[in-house]
Amino acid sequence: MRSSSSLVTTASSSSSVEYIHRLESEIIELKEARARDEEERAKEQEAQAKQDEVQKNILNFLRSKGYDDAFTYGGGSSSS
Repeated sequence: MRSSSSLVTTASSSSSVEYIHRLESEIIELKEARARDEEERAKEQEAQAKQDEVQKNILNFLRSKGYDDAFTYGGGSSSS
């Protein structure tokens, strides 16, 4: 009986090793996906910062030409 018992243990050990390798592969894939997500998020934040800077520059230019904030932001016509 010992030999069959050791066969079961060997089979269990083999499937455990395969399971562990599969988990390790999944962990690596998840880490790579997280790195890609973080890189994409950084690019989006950089693009947003550039867009904010462009908008700020446009607003400053319009203000320097005499446009008021209500007109610049689409606040409608100002009647005084």
